[in-house]
Amino acid sequence: MKKNIFLLILFLGIFFMGISIAYSQIDLSESIVVNKDNLDDGSFYSDNSDCPKLDSIIQFAMNQIGKRYKYGSIGPNRFDCSGLIYYTFQNFDIELGRSSRDQYLEGVEVHPDDIQRGDLVFFYRGRKGRIGHVGIVVEVDSNKNFTFLHSSSGRSAVRLDHSTLRAYASTFVGARRIVPCDYIPVAKREPISEPQNNQTITSTEEVVTIQEDVPPPPPPTKKKSEFHYVKSGDSLYAIGKRYGVSVESIMKWNNLKSDKIYPGQKLRVRAKK
Repeated sequence: MKKNIFLLILFLGIFFMGISIAYSQIDLSESIVVNKDNLDDGSFYSDNSDCPKLDSIIQFAMNQIGKRYKYGSIGPNRFDCSGLIYYTFQNFDIELGRSSRDQYLEGVEVHPDDIQRGDLVFFYRGRKGRIGHVGIVVEVDSNKNFTFLHSSSGRSAVRLDHSTLRAYASTFVGARRIVPCDYIPVAKREPISEPQNNQTITSTEEVVTIQEDVPPPPPPTKKKSEFHYVKSGDSLYAIGKRYGVSVESIMKWNNLKSDKIYPGQKLRVRAKK
């Protein structure tokens, strides 16, 4: 009897060990393994890019690979998905919303066939129809499939993944462009001379005399509200944008530990005098 029990326990142990090994192999195949020491080999950067600022943004984000995931964190050592994007763009004086849902309202919408490096890509999480995950595109192949960088819970944290993986292909929502690259490179710009006051500009169509504008009197100043009462649908990013203050300032003035708020909550939106 004891021998049979021992054999049964041994069999179950081997069985579950096999499942665990198989699972770990599948999990590893679902992500790109990147050696952080080799990030400067140029694999994800263009030598002749017309977007040096965008290249810098992508490289800055790539330098975060390997850092751990932590819900509600915006760096510099741990991130949630939107925190990584927020932290990256903030370092280049580009203010984005704090959550993935807020970030989905930023920039301009991009068709899936027109996705480029630097675009933000969004995915469902949990309930269908609710945006809950975001990453930044670092490479697009000839088949219009993209590689993106994101911070995801689990063993790998900040890492690279492919849009063709089932987990992302089946939950992809859309893309937004924050930094457009359809401008003329600075080196190719033609100098533009501005006319002086009262100078006449002659063309084949008309003659225009430019007069110096007289600025209108400033509008009367209104007393700025010091508090905001949260309504359904509000977010710290939307509130900050309305009052012209940062999310960090609102969190500091109200001793908030996270960006979670609730209807009816009274928030200070101006510094105490």
